[in-house]
Amino acid sequence: MVRFIGRERELGLLREWNQGEGMWAFLERALTDPTSPLLVSAERSLAAEFPKQAIAKDVLGVIGSGERTFSNISRACGGLSAATATRSLELLTARQAVAAELPALPMIAVSRSGVTAGGLAAAYGPEDLLHAWK
Repeated sequence: MVRFIGRERELGLLREWNQGEGMWAFLERALTDPTSPLLVSAERSLAAEFPKQAIAKDVLGVIGSGERTFSNISRACGGLSAATATRSLELLTARQAVAAELPALPMIAVSRSGVTAGGLAAAYGPEDLLHAWK
């Protein structure tokens, strides 16, 4: 028997993995058992990393279940206020638990005298704007 001093937590995980058991079978079994060392270690890590008042754990769970937009994340967390959702998302982003991305918006220009610049998706003049408002 190999003995690792000071690594009891890791050994708990290894003890749970049955000899000859495949990785996916182990993960399926471990992730359905709330007392599995895999889940308990993850819960402890989350609790230590994110303060309770930030509600980051709930927000991370909602993102993990598939929500991607600010409003959907807020709604799925029980209608978080914009300030609370922002604080939680900023904390998760700062700790690199999630990546925040802004949608790619096309660059357009509105000009009285016309625009000739590269990289524009569209350029509009006064007549175009007047036509759009009709």
